[in-house]
Amino acid sequence: MGKEHLFSTSNALVDLCRSVCLEARGSGYLEREGLYVYDAATSYYLLTMSSFHYRWQAADLYLGECFTIIRAIGFYKTRPSYPPADFGARAALTSEQDLNFIDEEVGRRVFWTVYVTAR
Repeated sequence: MGKEHLFSTSNALVDLCRSVCLEARGSGYLEREGLYVYDAATSYYLLTMSSFHYRWQAADLYLGECFTIIRAIGFYKTRPSYPPADFGARAALTSEQDLNFIDEEVGRRVFWTVYVTAR
């Protein structure tokens, strides 16, 4: 395709991905209203990019940040099974428990990926 010359090394591609990731997240992401599972996933991506460059201190900080975001959101807790046994129980769920299936699945996968990475 003729695009082999864009990145001279794999490090150049990882540096570009890291800068795009940091710019997309922004500097005040902790100040905005509520954290999302995508903030935890972004921290995990920054963790992998830091470990690719052998920047272990930054990787350790991103790992801790990812765990903290997951704990703040509550993805370490067990959720009620879907669909509930009766429709009345669905109305009794709090807004914290009433997440869509995609966010819930992404949160579970990020949690277990980070858990295995820490081990």
